[in-house]
This record gives sequence, structure tokens and C-alpha cells, in this order.
Amino acid sequence: MEEGNFMNQIKIGLFIAECRKKKNLTQEELGEKLGVSYKAVSKWENGICLPDPSLYEELCNIFNITKDELFSGEHKEKSYSHKIEFIILILSLLIISLSFFISDSNFKTILLGIILIITLFIFNKNINILTKNKKISLKIKIFNNFIIILIPIILLITFLKPNFLNNYPISLIILSLVIILGGVFLYNTPYNKYFGFRLPWTIRDESTWILAHKMLLYFSIPAAIITLVCGYFFNDKIAALVGILSWTLIPGLISGYHYYKKFVK
Repeated sequence: MEEGNFMNQIKIGLFIAECRKKKNLTQEELGEKLGVSYKAVSKWENGICLPDPSLYEELCNIFNITKDELFSGEHKEKSYSHKIEFIILILSLLIISLSFFISDSNFKTILLGIILIITLFIFNKNINILTKNKKISLKIKIFNNFIIILIPIILLITFLKPNFLNNYPISLIILSLVIILGGVFLYNTPYNKYFGFRLPWTIRDESTWILAHKMLLYFSIPAAIITLVCGYFFNDKIAALVGILSWTLIPGLISGYHYYKKFVK
């Protein structure tokens, strides 16, 4: 074996070991997922041999890495050529911000509804790229399709029966749906440098990242309910602010405390 290839094989082995430990898996547990023995995993990690090519895709799925990263033996900055995450983020922000500056309620309702449906459609079409988890993708797609169907129904009812919601701000209903959908989506967002619940502590440790995104899912429905309830007592700007803070503040504090215990205390 040429020295360059041998050194690269060792680098790949060390990278596999690093990724396995980040996922809190033993060699035996990783072997069970791939249908091989722990001895085979040990040989990979010690640079004795490489995994069988038929295992590359499954190995990358387990570690949330690309084949290019696997073969190079290091994490690489993601190339978001289609900028899917940023399109979704920008459209979601438009949903929230436009509702505060448009005075014509009918036009605002139509515009917000269209933007939300486009956002959900883009998310739905690219869910496998975004989540890298085939098992949960179907559940999220079903949920997402339900929301896509629900939004036009709400808009239609609002137009046909203007007093149905007793002048309740439609923007808060849409924001509540965005929070719930955001919780489902962000729960499965892989650890990366570009998109997600980015706080100084979540971007520095994968376990903190995972905990923060789980908390976003758990608090999404309570935050949506808080947003809707506050809409009855305060104006839509205050209700939106309270809703967003109630969704993000507690997960931020919980993940911050986790990071503090792990690295600082």
C-alpha cells in the first residue's frame, strides 16, 4: 500500500472514531447498526482497513456527514448551493415582519397566507436534505401537508365569516403555526455552522446543540398557545414578542446550563 493511501486510511479511521464518540456510540453499537462486528469497527478506526463500500451511505447517515467528509477524514464546511435553509428563514421572517406593517387586513391575510404556503412547500420538497433522517421525514411531511391544507381553510373561513375570529389577528395564528412547524423542523436539524438555533454555547458542542433543538420542539406547542392567548389581552406585537421569547428563552437557558455543567463548572 502506498504511504499516502495508508496515511489517508488512518485519518479516515480516526475520523470514524471521532464521529462515533460524538454520537455516544460504542464500537459494538455502531457495528449492530451496520450489521458488522465490533472487531470490524475497531479495524476501521485503527486504519487497518476501510468499511465495505456498501456501508458508506448508511455510515454517513448515522454520523450526519457526507461521503466527501468521510473520504477526506474531516468535517467540511457545508456547501448550501441551493440556499434552502436561508430561503425558508427569509420567508418565515417575512411572515412575521410584514404582518406588523400592512394596514389593509385583507391584503395582509392573502400575502401572509401565500408566503407561508410557499415556505411550507419549499420545506416539504427538501425535507430529506434538511433533516437527513428518513425515519422522521414521513411524519414531518404528513404534518407539513396538514398545515398546508389548513392554512387556506382558515383564510377562506376568515373571508366568508369575518366575525368568526372576532377580529382576532390572523398574523398571530400564522405565527403560532410557524412556531409549531419550526419546532418539528429544528428538532432534527443536524449539527452545522450555518443554520439552526445558534447561540454561543449551542454552536460549540454537539450535545448542547441536540438538547437545545429538542427543547425547541417540546416548547413549540406551549409557546404557540401562549401566543394565541396573549393575542386576546395584548396587541399583536406584544403577543408575538411574548410567544417568540417563550419559545426560545427557556430552551436557550436549559441548553446554556447544560453547557455550563459540561465545560465550565
